[in-house]
Amino acid sequence: MSESTVMPAALELIGNLVHSIEAGHKIDSENKSIPTHAGFGVRFEMNSIGGNDDEKGHVMDLSCRLDLLTVNLTSDPDIEIIHPTPAVHVQAELWKQDENNFQSYLFGHPEEDNRLRSIEVDASWNQVEWNASVILNDASYLGHMDWNAPIPGRIVLNQETILEGAVECLDAFLAKYSLEIDNPAVEAFFEGMHILGLMYKTTMSEIIPQSQDETLRWWVDGPALLTFVQDPQAYILDLITNANGDVDFGKLLP
Repeated sequence: MSESTVMPAALELIGNLVHSIEAGHKIDSENKSIPTHAGFGVRFEMNSIGGNDDEKGHVMDLSCRLDLLTVNLTSDPDIEIIHPTPAVHVQAELWKQDENNFQSYLFGHPEEDNRLRSIEVDASWNQVEWNASVILNDASYLGHMDWNAPIPGRIVLNQETILEGAVECLDAFLAKYSLEIDNPAVEAFFEGMHILGLMYKTTMSEIIPQSQDETLRWWVDGPALLTFVQDPQAYILDLITNANGDVDFGKLLP
């Protein structure tokens, strides 16, 4: 089968399957639904620092997903599209691996009151809305954990959810990191957060042992972080537009 016929054939098979389900079967659960659309796009890794085999240390992953096309699989031309296209999703994650290539903790360990396994930052756009989130995985500050959360220990910041302890946990990680030798993966992640206005550096009065920048320390900007996740459209547009409302990516340059 040639490349020009693969896509129509695949869509026909999916359409026939959905039609068969609609015509001959009922959905037993209110929480289940049959597929109504097929989406097509591409996902690719934009950058990755660290994470080599058998290399212990921090890892920063940056990826992008482009949702290009949505195809209606039903006979209803007015059915709602759950995930509009085109859309762009960008995700950055900071984590750490041990010498056996298993994921470990950015700081602390499972039995410590202060701990953090990884950090995820997501931003997305489509023709309808903007979304952003910051997620701390297996995170705790002073032993506080919300056991009623969907995933205990997962601190989520987005438009719908603002869980307590995120800024405090991040700052505990930054305080510990300031005592370590600067790491390329961590610094790249922090610089990205700095470009977004979510983190900043200050000069400390005392020398930080082993740091390349002996008196510089990273901090998280709590108010900016909350604005970023609660009103991402206004926040991001303010970053990339000038006083005349024109897009100016030069504003992101240091």
